[in-house]
Amino acid sequence: MAGSRGIAGAGGGFGTGLLLLVGGLIVKHTQANMIAECSSGLGQLGQAFDPNAATGCSAAQDLSSLATAGIWLGAIMLVIAVVGGIAMLAAAGVFAATTRPKAAVSPAAAAPAEPATGAAEPGCGHEVRPGARFCTVCGRPAA
Repeated sequence: MAGSRGIAGAGGGFGTGLLLLVGGLIVKHTQANMIAECSSGLGQLGQAFDPNAATGCSAAQDLSSLATAGIWLGAIMLVIAVVGGIAMLAAAGVFAATTRPKAAVSPAAAAPAEPATGAAEPGCGHEVRPGARFCTVCGRPAA
């Protein structure tokens, strides 16, 4: 249960980070023309005579600054969510190397094998081809 909360938390952080990053980029792009007009010589002159233009330019610069903060915050959240998601998967053992499951060995089969005559038997009772190094059924080493 705790692992599922961690993965869901990483997913929520990913979605929020992506939303902040994309939203910030869109707002920054839409405010670029307004800021360019405000920064031009004519825009500076217009702001000196028209208080509404000065207010609009100030608001556009403030919004652009907030968009920049959103872009940075979104990028940081994306990195944290991706690293957290990878850590959760690693903790869950998803990246663990696969190992071949060991066959259940009965106590009689665990006893040392007698020397093979003819077909080699590795102590598991299965017949193996002469010259084979392992049993093809259970994987035990041939005698």
